[in-house]
Amino acid sequence: TFRAGLAIYGRLDRDSSDMHETRLFAQMVESELRNMVYYSEAPFRGERGRFTFPAVVQEYDEETSHESAVLITYEYREKSLYRKTVPLRDVFGEKHERSKKIVPELKSFVVQYAYRTEENPEILWQESWQESEGLPRGIRIRMAFEPRSVARGPREEFAIDLKIFIPHGNWGWIKEALS
Repeated sequence: TFRAGLAIYGRLDRDSSDMHETRLFAQMVESELRNMVYYSEAPFRGERGRFTFPAVVQEYDEETSHESAVLITYEYREKSLYRKTVPLRDVFGEKHERSKKIVPELKSFVVQYAYRTEENPEILWQESWQESEGLPRGIRIRMAFEPRSVARGPREEFAIDLKIFIPHGNWGWIKEALS
């Protein structure tokens, strides 16, 4: 009974840690999207497994913090999620980009964008965003994590579904109803 209790505790501890990391990721993405800005030279670009947008972010070093305008890209490749930043001042010149793997062992990563039709008030989630629409009003991120074996036992597969709404964004409009 004691061993079974320890095994359950270990599993709950791992699951809790995974959920905490997922919550931190969700908060970071939501904060960055809410701080995105419209910049015609680097517009919002969105597709199924990747989106890029300009935003004002808080950056920290050893002594101070400051706001900085950057172009942020989230991209799913090789079963991992990467985050790349480029200062906006460098977008057309010498690039000082930073890329970091932020979520490993993903089974899937799908991004969808909020569209509407004139006939239907419901949100229709589409897998690409037209640059001409400006900034999107809503973004939906679905992530499924790979099950993995760890020293204290396997982690089961789990998934999250984030819906982030941006007050200063636009609805994408579909001219004709989908059939």
